Order: sequence, then C-alpha cells, then structure tokens
Amino acid sequence: MLIDLHYTSTEPLGIFAVLAQVNKPHAGEKPFAHLAKGVYRTDNYRFNGDSFIEINCDESVLEEIAYGVCDSYQQVMEMYPELITDADHKYVILLSSVYKSDQPSEGGWRWHKWGPYIGTQNSTCEYLYDEPDVEKVYCYKICEVD
Repeated sequence: MLIDLHYTSTEPLGIFAVLAQVNKPHAGEKPFAHLAKGVYRTDNYRFNGDSFIEINCDESVLEEIAYGVCDSYQQVMEMYPELITDADHKYVILLSSVYKSDQPSEGGWRWHKWGPYIGTQNSTCEYLYDEPDVEKVYCYKICEVD
C-alpha cells in the first residue's frame, strides 16, 4: 500500500543541491510537493527521487518496482492497483515534472529514454520540444520502501 514518508527536510543535499541550482523548478511551482498519500513530486531531485528518500527520509528504498511516463499520478495508481491493495508491502510514487516550455530547441527530453508512456496525450515526435499538443508530462518511479 502507499505510505507517507517521514522526512526531515525537502532540501537537496550534496550534488543534488548543485543540480537543483542548474535545474530550477518550473515558473510558479515549488520544487517539492506531497500530492497525495505516498505520492511526491521531487523536482528538486530531478529524476532522482529515490535519492531524496535515501538522504532525507527515515525509510529506505528496498526496490525500484517500475518507472515510466504519465500525465498524472492517478494514471500510475490505475496501472498498478497493488499500490493500494497490497497491504504486505509499502510503496511510494515519485514524480519529476517535464515541461515542453523548459526544453531546448535542440536535443532535450525524449520519450523513449524514460520507460513506457501510460498517459492519454498523443505523442508524435521524438523530442518533447517538438510535440504540437503535449505541454507537460511526469516521469514516475515506484519504489518499495521499508
């Protein structure tokens, strides 16, 4: 089942503090958000939410269960119902926001590098920057914790 983490801080430390300075949060958004029970947007750890757990939380990551790309955390919960029903294991969903408006015109974020897309938007291009109809997606990671 999804559990809430016990964390002492949401501030990135070490190399992640440097990366957070380079990868500033999208305009108007805080770099960290507790979205629902067991669901966290950890943009200040950009694609490294498991490191957030290891550095700032009482819990430890036992195993990375799945990863991919979604439009919302609800899609992840629908795709993996055991996150809600399996009382024998503890899980968290970690999200990193990816905005088209933050992408460079050359290179940038590509769909195929981040796992299966489980969302409903129509992706037609290799790079997010080139997508005519997609403005934002999330990279998700499901972790089992102790």
